[in-house]
Amino acid sequence: MKRNKSKSKSSYKSSSRIGASCQNNSSTRPSSGLNSFNSRKISETKSFEASNVMGRPKLCAQMEKMNTISGPIKVNSVKEMKEHKYGIKSKVKWATDSICMANGPDHRPMIVKILQLRQCTVRYKLTMERYSLKIMRFIGQKPLFHTFPIIYEIFLVSNQTYYIYMSASGERSLYKLITDKHSTIDSEKVRTWLHQLTESVNVIQKYGIAHRFLKLRHLLLDDDDKNIKIVGWSKSVLFWDPKKKKVLYQNKERKSRKNNFLPPEAFHRLYDPSKADVWALGIVLVALSTRRYPFHVRAKNKFSTQWRAFVRKHPMNPIVRSLCNRIFVIDTKKRIHAREMLLHDYFKVMNKQLLSSSVRGKPLKKQNKSKMKKKSKKDKDNKKTKPKSISKFHKHIIQQKSRCRYRLSVHLKQVNQVHCRLEVN
Repeated sequence: MKRNKSKSKSSYKSSSRIGASCQNNSSTRPSSGLNSFNSRKISETKSFEASNVMGRPKLCAQMEKMNTISGPIKVNSVKEMKEHKYGIKSKVKWATDSICMANGPDHRPMIVKILQLRQCTVRYKLTMERYSLKIMRFIGQKPLFHTFPIIYEIFLVSNQTYYIYMSASGERSLYKLITDKHSTIDSEKVRTWLHQLTESVNVIQKYGIAHRFLKLRHLLLDDDDKNIKIVGWSKSVLFWDPKKKKVLYQNKERKSRKNNFLPPEAFHRLYDPSKADVWALGIVLVALSTRRYPFHVRAKNKFSTQWRAFVRKHPMNPIVRSLCNRIFVIDTKKRIHAREMLLHDYFKVMNKQLLSSSVRGKPLKKQNKSKMKKKSKKDKDNKKTKPKSISKFHKHIIQQKSRCRYRLSVHLKQVNQVHCRLEVN
C-alpha cells in the first residue's frame, strides 16, 4: 500500500503543472517582495486581515459597504422607465443578453444591457440578486479603474427584464478583432491590453470581487484601440467572507464551448473564482498571440496534454510561453497571482524581444528570398519523387510480409542444404 501511495503522489506532481516540457523557459518568481510578505506574523487576531494571506483581498472594510448599496429601481413598464429620462434608441433584438444604444438624462449617449430572466437559469438569477447588481453599482458609481464602465442606473421592469444603463464605449470587441482576417494585431498593443486587464483583476481582488466571465466578447475596445472596457458583470461574485475569513467557493460549471476560458477545476468540483480569472487572462493572451483557443473543454484529453500539443503546433515567443506556463498550472496553490503577473518579464522586456517567435525555445532563422526560391524548387522536385504517406495499418502489413519472406528464404536454404548432403552420400 505504501508503494502505491508514493506512486500516486509522484504522478500528481508530474501532472500538476501544464507545459512540463517547457519548465526550463519559465521565469523564476520574484523573491524580494514576497519573502518579506510571507515573513509577517498572522498570530494576532485583532490585526488579522486577508492581505496577510496570499491572493486574498486587502480592503475587507470596503466589502461591507456593498451590503448598504441599493438594488434596482422596480418599474411596471417601459413608459415608467422613460419618466426617469432613460430611453432606448435602436431596436431591441430579443435574446437572453442584448446590448443597445440608448439615451439618458440631458441626452447623454449610453449603452443598455437587457437581461431577460425568463430564459435565465435559477443559479444565474440568484447570483444577479445577491452579488452582481450590487457589484455593478459599487464598481460603476465612481469607477475603481479606467477599464470599468460607469453604471448610471439599473431598472427591473415587471420583475422580468433588467435594463442596465452604462457609459458608451466602442462596439468592437477583441473577439471581432481576432476573427477578422484582414486585421493585424501588434505585440505592443497586446501587452498594453493584457497589462490593463491584469491591473483591473488585481484591483477587483483587493475588494474580494471576482468577474468570473472574462471572455473575448466582454472586452470592448475604444475607437483608437488603446484602452479596454470590461463588460459582462452579470456573473460577478464575492470570493471572500470577511467575517468568517474563508473563501466563498462556486459550484462546478457545465462543459460547453462558451466556457472555454474556465480552468479544469471548474468542471470537476467547487472552485475559487479568483483563480479562474487568472486562468482567463492566460487564455486571452494566447488567443491574441495565436488567434486560437488553447483548450477545448469537451475534449477527452487532459488539459496538460492539450497544452503540450498546442505549443508544438503553434509557435510562440518564449517570454509569452513562460508566462502562460505560470498561469496554466492545474494545482491552484502553485498558480500565479494577478499581482505577481505584473512583475513578470513580459511587461518589462523591450518590444523587439517579443517579436521573435520560437519553437521549443529555439528562435526561427531568417532566410533570404533567393534561398527561399531555391528551396521551393527543390521541394517541388522532391514532391514528385517522394512516395505517398503510408498509414500505420499499411506499415504493419508491409512489416509482416517482409518477415514472412525472410522466414521462407531461411527455410528454402535449409532444404537445399539437406538435398545437397543426400546427393553427396
